[in-house]
Amino acid sequence: MQPVLRVLSTRSEKIVNLTPHIVRVFVDGQHSDVLYPASGTEARCSSVQQRPLYQLKNNVPVWTPQDFTGVTGIDEIGADVHGIIVSMPVAQYLREARFPKISRLYVYCPDTSPDAVRRDDDGRVVGTRRLVVYYQPTD
Repeated sequence: MQPVLRVLSTRSEKIVNLTPHIVRVFVDGQHSDVLYPASGTEARCSSVQQRPLYQLKNNVPVWTPQDFTGVTGIDEIGADVHGIIVSMPVAQYLREARFPKISRLYVYCPDTSPDAVRRDDDGRVVGTRRLVVYYQPTD
């Protein structure tokens, strides 16, 4: 059984894509896809440098994981923007850090789960069936 979906709002909603790629959403029952063009600004996680721990027998280096310390590329979001589309690592960091600059914004990322992602014949991602919301304002 499909969940009942509600329309988020009747007002004009400006969603800005802060990834370097066009985000294409294949919406069931519509004759055309919904496209979110790349805005030219990219939201990226900044991180602390990793350090080496050891090498495996075949000389493969093993390092510590990255520690994300912030996000760049979201400083100039206009007051008319309702939501942003970012990569999953950026969305997760913004949600976990309770980043104050996003308190009024919906934070979305493309759903790349196996049942949502669409791929071409060569296995490259060409779009998704939905967005995932990582943060939404409480008001």
